[in-house]
Amino acid sequence: MSKGSSFLPFVFIVLVIGITLISWTIYNIYYGSSYQSLVFEESKLDTMRNEMEKIKGFSRQSLIYSSHQSLTEHAVASGMMTEAGPWICNGADPPSVADTVECLEKYTEYHVNAYLRNYSTEVPIELNIQNFSEAEFDVTESDVLSGAHDEGEMYVVLRDAKIGMSSREIEMSDLINIETEIDKNRFWYMYRIFTEWAETNMFGDGICSCASSCGDCACAENVAQESLFDLQNRFDMFVICDSQIKCCTNEHGDICGESGCEDWIQDVCFDPCGFECTDPNLIFEGPNVTNLTSYGEMPEDKLSLQAAGCHAYIPIENRLASVYTFRCIDYKYYVPTTSGPKELMFSVDAFGTFYDLDGCITEEPCTGFGCTPSSGCSSCTPPCPNYTCTA
Repeated sequence: MSKGSSFLPFVFIVLVIGITLISWTIYNIYYGSSYQSLVFEESKLDTMRNEMEKIKGFSRQSLIYSSHQSLTEHAVASGMMTEAGPWICNGADPPSVADTVECLEKYTEYHVNAYLRNYSTEVPIELNIQNFSEAEFDVTESDVLSGAHDEGEMYVVLRDAKIGMSSREIEMSDLINIETEIDKNRFWYMYRIFTEWAETNMFGDGICSCASSCGDCACAENVAQESLFDLQNRFDMFVICDSQIKCCTNEHGDICGESGCEDWIQDVCFDPCGFECTDPNLIFEGPNVTNLTSYGEMPEDKLSLQAAGCHAYIPIENRLASVYTFRCIDYKYYVPTTSGPKELMFSVDAFGTFYDLDGCITEEPCTGFGCTPSSGCSSCTPPCPNYTCTA
């Protein structure tokens, strides 16, 4: 075999290898970059999907915490975030389950959306979060009053938050609805017991009895202590209650009024009745909201009529108004708060204000020109018709 013929296979092999290398290079140049771009896009999609799941998980945890936070806030604020609202306003006047639930939903939605606004990520994407538009506590009045939610065991739902994210040409969005169970929070247990206690109206009836028997603020204090004892006995061993006076005033006046225990409208111990849920934006973002009505000093007796020597013994109208705060702390569970886990504290006011003409007799000075013993008290004017003045 000649040298020329033996060299041809070597040349062929070199050509094949060269063509292969060139083909591989061309493939990588024209197709490899596209594949690499596809892989990169898939990687970004996976990253964005993972971020979406993180936001959903964050929202779920925010819902749990926000629900406990709202329950804690409402418990310490007489069951509703409001400036008014004694549970006893001469008679029983607790907030309804429906009104309480509506207010809880409003505050829970506010807190969750506040947490979402503060959500941040280190992933290089543009993030757009639209707030949840509705919260729902799945509780009914019959369930609450029957004790079905004494330990919590209620579902809370958040609806219609929209999460959008983008990175270069890739966009992703999702509508988020979250449901979670809230347990180990005895808000509704304390609400139920306070409601049962308020409906017996021991406090209101007691203040009325004090007014009818010429009782004063010492009598009101006894009523408050008896009411506290009754309240404490309604709870289980995990709850401790106390009471604190906010205001008491006792007056005599309108001495010609009619008898009978009636509501007394006055300004000193006035604690507005009824409940209205305060906008959470005013509580947490607006100017400082004033606390419950601040109570002034007790008024001085207006019946300081001056007349020398002449008096009438007449029945007087005994007026008595008193406001007490009753507070109970549940030590069975700790609930999350902004300052760490704490016991749940439930606080309500009781307000009684009555007047009565029966049972009180007083000596009041007569009025009139020249009303002196020497001139004769018969010429003076008695404070009340059909009564005569005597020296």
